[in-house]
Amino acid sequence: MPELKERTTYEQRINEAMKEVFREAIKVASEGIDSINRAIKVALRKYVGPIMEDIHRRVIILMLILFGEDDRASQVLGDAPKQEGPIWDTLRRQARRRSRRQVDRLGDQMTDTNSAWWEEREDDQDPETFAVDRLFTDDRAENVAITETTHAVTIAERTVIDEMKELGVGVKVKWYTKLDERVCPVCGPLHGTGPSKWFEDFKQGPPAHPRCRCFLLYSL
Repeated sequence: MPELKERTTYEQRINEAMKEVFREAIKVASEGIDSINRAIKVALRKYVGPIMEDIHRRVIILMLILFGEDDRASQVLGDAPKQEGPIWDTLRRQARRRSRRQVDRLGDQMTDTNSAWWEEREDDQDPETFAVDRLFTDDRAENVAITETTHAVTIAERTVIDEMKELGVGVKVKWYTKLDERVCPVCGPLHGTGPSKWFEDFKQGPPAHPRCRCFLLYSL
């Protein structure tokens, strides 16, 4: 699928949601890292989870519209704009399940990092101040927003591709970057290449690193 046109909006929404997540965690900072980490996981499901599911569902619809232009694929996939067809209910359930799994994975990653960073705190350092200055910065919220938007798009695309393969519709895929001055040394060489170039290191595709905005293009 071409780069998601709404991705900037989704990044902004997740960025704001992450600030809510951080506020919930900071409230319990005085109770220690275990309370912080519990609050993070609960708040991620509350504030970020619905946005992730929205991205997954949006990308699935766009993917079905894209492939629906092919007669054979449209017979298999159904009518994406009307959310009707032989695999739509399956994909909708997959979107919910995989978006929740993504949020839970993000929670595990964040709590592992929180615990590691918390060990840097001096005994006399105020827990809330440390949490604000070290754990829950604006940069971290932005990193999560950019990286997890890319991740959500890739997972949602994979959801469709996996179902299409099950139904006998073959698909080819290539990795693309924006080819601008911000393209990193990791992603630059992957531009326009197929899985043989990147599958060993990035089995699912982008993101290849934090703040990665690469995307995949598919063809029948």
